[in-house]
Amino acid sequence: MKKIFLPFVAFTFLFSCKKINEKDNIKPQTVKKDENLKILDENKDFVIFIHPTSHYLDSLKKTYKNEDDFYTIADDANYYTAEAGEYILKNNIDRIDIEIDKTIKIGKINIKLSQYKPWSLLLCAKGKVKNIYPVDIEDELPKFYGIIKNR
Repeated sequence: MKKIFLPFVAFTFLFSCKKINEKDNIKPQTVKKDENLKILDENKDFVIFIHPTSHYLDSLKKTYKNEDDFYTIADDANYYTAEAGEYILKNNIDRIDIEIDKTIKIGKINIKLSQYKPWSLLLCAKGKVKNIYPVDIEDELPKFYGIIKNR
């Protein structure tokens, strides 16, 4: 049954596709876009979560003699990042997740995220930016945004 079905599907797909005639003169358009640049609104308050890339994680893993040590650190970092995410959600601040190999543009400021540690956060408000660790979110966020603790 499978031997008959697969060629039938391939045959059907092949002949059901619309052919594009040369006279249609359809050409693909290329849009030049920098995939590593993310433009953000400078008038909004948000927290950027800086995530490691898989390549970064692979190179970081090689720096540890014991692979279990790496996984313990990564697990802790993910736990505190999740806790920070819940805290900013509770305080009605937008969250933006970006990998460490990207560049962000906030107003006229360009920031290469590679200058920061992975699993760290950038508090952003009206042109001000502050880098913190997720474990410090409950102390730093109220100071930075002027929020009263435990709203």
